[in-house]
Amino acid sequence: MRSRLGIKLTLLASLAVIPVSLTACHGELKLAQSAASKAYQSVGKNTGDITVSESEVSRIASKYLVPTEEVAAVAGQADNYRGWSVPQSRVDKMAQIAKAAKNNEAVSAGVDVACDWMKGEITTQDQFLASVVEAAKGMTDSELQAYWKAVGELADQLTEMMEEGTAKDKAAAALFCYTYSVL
Repeated sequence: MRSRLGIKLTLLASLAVIPVSLTACHGELKLAQSAASKAYQSVGKNTGDITVSESEVSRIASKYLVPTEEVAAVAGQADNYRGWSVPQSRVDKMAQIAKAAKNNEAVSAGVDVACDWMKGEITTQDQFLASVVEAAKGMTDSELQAYWKAVGELADQLTEMMEEGTAKDKAAAALFCYTYSVL
């Protein structure tokens, strides 16, 4: 019985490494293609690959207080985790607003604001509102109201994910913030 358990644990451990090794390429991790495509589309750009260097994985992990191993393990399948899919649904709404306002940069800027709120770099409602207004330059009042609501909901979702999500969901949320900051 004990040897079977050991064999099962060894098998499970080796299977857990597969997603990391499949996404690793020359010291870089490749973000899941579907996640990268969705992010590119959200900011109005053609699709492409998003790679993360090993040093950047460490920086992301440190910045968002998640284990480096989790960030590496999640990268190749990031959009399969709530830490990516839940915030992405809010970004889809932001992208519609930004497209109508002809301001695709507002998507990444709004994600940055929400991620700064999640990390505690924005701490007051006044700072949050000022940051949203800055990100929404050129929007009409009604677009700004909808955008502000979407960014606020994204900030709440990301904060909740970091406070209550699984380790993999937290890592996916960290990759989510990183991805939109580099786009």
